[in-house]
Amino acid sequence: MDGATFSGLWKNNHRITGEMKMQNGSIYRGSFKDDKIHGKGKMLIVSGIIFEGEFVNGHCASVGKLLFPNGDVYFGQHKSFVKEG
Repeated sequence: MDGATFSGLWKNNHRITGEMKMQNGSIYRGSFKDDKIHGKGKMLIVSGIIFEGEFVNGHCASVGKLLFPNGDVYFGQHKSFVKEG
């Protein structure tokens, strides 16, 4: 998570919950485990897409809710935030 900034709750020098702004411009809001994105959260992608769902060890689950800038909402499988399935 190089180049990221974080504001939120820390414990034992690890992120617990909060907001992380990544170097690529994406923003994650949610929980962490062992200082990695993990658990329920929301990722605001630079393209304007928002992913809401579960994250595991720094990666988003392949199923979740995608909200598109034009107002469309998709719930289901995705690959790299593109509808799939």
